[in-house]
Amino acid sequence: MTSLPTTDPTPSLSFAEQEPAVLALAEMAQAFPHLPAAAFTLYQPEAGGGLFIQTHSGEAFEAWREALRIGAAAVELKTNGADSWLRAEGSFSGSAVTLSGWGIPTCAPRDSGGRAAEQRQQLDPADGAFAALAPTGGAA
Repeated sequence: MTSLPTTDPTPSLSFAEQEPAVLALAEMAQAFPHLPAAAFTLYQPEAGGGLFIQTHSGEAFEAWREALRIGAAAVELKTNGADSWLRAEGSFSGSAVTLSGWGIPTCAPRDSGGRAAEQRQQLDPADGAFAALAPTGGAA
């Protein structure tokens, strides 16, 4: 039987040092039961434990962003090939929070012939983070 190699990652926090993130998550569960489901991960930034929240749609991202009071200006559109997602950092109840939203389209819908659809949903600048993605004129 072959054993897997072990690595010594950067020094990690103890679970007790992640308490702010654990308590923030518990507080979120009480304060936001109406929000869409998300995936939660405790992580270990150098300044102390934090919380990573991953949503699977732009709408869920916006709901969480607003609830956590993360400003629209903090939102970044990230891309990697055909994948795109939103990312924003903030804090909640004494814990660092990184919010990520997947399932973000970055191009206009296409018809079956590959042409840009004549009508596409316009993004309203009043919709927070999506304002940064709103068309500014010209061809898509």
